[in-house]
This record gives sequence, C-alpha cells and structure tokens, in this order.
Amino acid sequence: MHQPSCQFDVVFNKKKWDELPEDLKIIVETAAKETQLWTNAWQENLNIEALKVIGAKSEFVKMDDVTIVEFAKTSFKYLDDLKAKDPDVKKVLDSQEKLKNEFAQWRDLRGRVAPWPHADVLKGRLTQ
Repeated sequence: MHQPSCQFDVVFNKKKWDELPEDLKIIVETAAKETQLWTNAWQENLNIEALKVIGAKSEFVKMDDVTIVEFAKTSFKYLDDLKAKDPDVKKVLDSQEKLKNEFAQWRDLRGRVAPWPHADVLKGRLTQ
C-alpha cells in the first residue's frame, strides 16, 4: 500500500536546551536538518534499487482512482471515529488537515512540473 519511512527526532531537556549558547543551538539545529535531508535523499536512492530487486519477481499494480477514493472514505471514517474518542488525536488530525488545505493550491499548481525522463515528457507524461 505504501512504504514505511523514517522521521528522526532530537530530544532535549528544555531547561538544558535553553541554557545552551545560541551558536551551539544553531549548530545542533543545522545538523538535525541536514541529517533529515540527507536521509530522505538516501532513502529515495534506495527505492530505485529496491524497485529493481522487487520488480524482477513481482508485478507492480496501481490502484485506479475509484478504488483510491473508496479506500480514502473508509480511512476517513476510521479516523473520524478516533477523533471523536480522543481529543489529542483530534488535535493532531485537524492540524494535518489544516496543513493539507493550506498546501493544496501549491500542490495543484506545481503538480504538472514533474521531473520525468525526456522521452516520457515528449510522449506527454507530465503529471505526478
């Protein structure tokens, strides 16, 4: 359905963090961001190799739009039930939905700018 991914955390005692000089905070913040960016690029490159290995013995199947929408309806119902039971879950999911709404216009506008190989673009493949 989709692959797992990694998100890394750096956790500090807030009081100790506040005691650090600003230059050290900047170093830690920069290192954390760079590590996350590097890891994302590393995972994407691993995906290239994984597709070669998996594709040698498997068939990749994409769900059609109707199936994706039905799957989403089921997922949203489940999440709505969770939100009704737990205020923390509601807070997180509402925050995620707010971000998706705010990001939607940018996603739509940039959606046709996909880095497909030249041959694919010349055949008309544009969308992600």
